[in-house]
This record gives sequence, C-alpha cells and structure tokens, in this order.
Amino acid sequence: MRNFNRKIGFLNEVIKEMKIYLQDTAIATILFENEIGLKLIDFNADTFGKAVYAVIIRKKNEGFDKQFLTINSYEIAKETLQKYISKFHLKDLTNFTMYAKKTELDLFQESKNNKDNKVIREVLDDEYNFILRNFIYFLKPEFILEIEKVYNDVLNKIFVNENQITGKKIVLKPKTSETSMFSKKIPFSVKVLMRKEFLLREELAMLQVKEDLKREGLNEIN
Repeated sequence: MRNFNRKIGFLNEVIKEMKIYLQDTAIATILFENEIGLKLIDFNADTFGKAVYAVIIRKKNEGFDKQFLTINSYEIAKETLQKYISKFHLKDLTNFTMYAKKTELDLFQESKNNKDNKVIREVLDDEYNFILRNFIYFLKPEFILEIEKVYNDVLNKIFVNENQITGKKIVLKPKTSETSMFSKKIPFSVKVLMRKEFLLREELAMLQVKEDLKREGLNEIN
C-alpha cells in the first residue's frame, strides 16, 4: 500500500510521473524553461468540489470504501480534474495547447533539413498529443495542493460518520422488515425487494381479476 503524505502526496505523484514520461521530451522541456504552464483563470474550488463529490458518491454506491478512495485519490482526482478543465476551462486549456503546438512547429522547422526529419515529426507529434492528454503536469504546484485539499475535504465529509477504514469492499447486507407474508419476512435488499414487489403485484392483479370474474358469474382463469 502506498504511504500517502497528506500535504505533498499529489505533488509526489505528479513529480514521479513527470520524471517517467516527460524526461528528455523536447516540447515539455522548452515549455518549462520558458515557464509556460496551464493557468486556470477564475478557478472555482466549490464547483470542482461538487464534481469530486459526484464522482466519490458514485464510486461509494458501486461498493468502494474509504480506503480504496484514499489510496486511489490521486488517480481519481486527476481524472476528475481533466474532465472538469475540459468542460469549464476550455479557453485556458486552448491557450496553453496553442503554446505547445507552436513549440512543436518551431522544433520541426529547426529540424526540417535533418535527414531523419520524418521520424522527428512523428516524435514531436507523439509528445504534443501526450501533453494534450496530461496537461495536469503543467499546473502550478500550489494548485495541485489545492486540488488535493478539495478532494480530501470532500472525501472526509462523505465518510464523516465512518471512523474506521477497512480493507474490505463495502457489502450491503439485506435488512428485514417487520411485515410478514405467509409467516415469512421479506428481505429488503434492493434487488430482492424489486423482485418480491413485482411478484406480489402480479399475484394481487391475478387475484383481483379472479374476484371480478366471480362477481360477474364467469369461470375463473386457470
């Protein structure tokens, strides 16, 4: 299990991935040297928090517990942030990718007379496309810390009544109602409830039809 430092956990993950994926990449190197990053104008932490809340609730309802959502916090927050930026900060993202594209074209222009120019173009295209998919690496460190804080605050709020983190997947145990039918209690797990309710409605409908036919003096349905 990874040991998350609550203050710099996300930064550690970002730096680790950058060392793996951005080392010796020409476009990224130039962007960093010129301090060109992704700047989110008017970022709203509350709105992002709502997006995180929706994602965590969905995963919780799917059966994932707090430990899973803590251990995988970076991956979940990263994916949520990428979707959030694409939706709410498209202009900021476009401005950044324009710089990245210009850098790619400038580098290609410089290598135009190189005999391996076709290979270089393919490499630069791959670098540019990778940056498009992983623009989180170009956010300021303090912003990454803010994203981590938002995620953890939302996670703790959702699990405020759960003091223990277990290593097990959440199992929803069926509850039992006090209502008896033919001296047998009805289980109230969602699937069982739906099935029982459907069968009960079907039985009642059939009984009602038979009663109506009796009153009208007709033969019962076999």
